[in-house]
Amino acid sequence: MAYNELLQSMELSAQEKVQSILESARRAAESVITDAQREAEAINKRLLAEAESSVKIERNRSLYLLSEELKADLIVEKERIYREAFAEAEKRLDSCRMDPRYPTSFSHLLDESLEGIPASEAVVHLDPKDAPLCTASSGKTGTRLVIVPDLTCLGGLIVRSGDDSITIDNTLETRFENAKEALKKEIYSLLFR
Repeated sequence: MAYNELLQSMELSAQEKVQSILESARRAAESVITDAQREAEAINKRLLAEAESSVKIERNRSLYLLSEELKADLIVEKERIYREAFAEAEKRLDSCRMDPRYPTSFSHLLDESLEGIPASEAVVHLDPKDAPLCTASSGKTGTRLVIVPDLTCLGGLIVRSGDDSITIDNTLETRFENAKEALKKEIYSLLFR
């Protein structure tokens, strides 16, 4: 019997040891699970923060690109308005000879041109349509004029000194281009506010 009791005692001791090992394993498993859950939460928070940051960066990049695209579209539109305005002005120049003020303007252009030529003789190049105006105005100047109707222009004239050392281009096209350049900065400042 002592042998049976010894076996039972060993069995009981083994069961207690198994229970102790199982309990220790259960506690270790619970600790591992708790640590894993904490680590998973930390990883989730980090990944969520990274995703939010990535979304913000992408949103800002998209807004910037859209803003730049809108600015470029606005510049294109303002350029179109600028070109349209000067195209309209140029169309109006086509009919300037019909304006009753044109003879006075032509006379003024001739006087202005002759002021820049300190010579007793000047060669006036003009459109044949303006030859009668130049002939009528030439008597008012103290300079002898040689009228050469060899230009095709909307109006105005080109005056050269007799020795060709000075040339003054007072055609409407040239004045228009000069005005366009001079006004460009002012017009752009109005358009691009």
